[in-house]
Amino acid sequence: MALDQLLKLLLKLAKMLLLDGPGMDMNLRLELYMLLVHLDFYLNKVSDLF
Repeated sequence: MALDQLLKLLLKLAKMLLLDGPGMDMNLRLELYMLLVHLDFYLNKVSDLF
């Protein structure tokens, strides 16, 4: 599996977790949000290279 496919899958999983858990711990929600921001930034930078 290519790295970009893996990152897209991780991005999808993080989005699902964020949407799923209204009772989720706020620290976990913040960590997931930061993960989404970093993944989105990274995927945009990688796609700019190709």
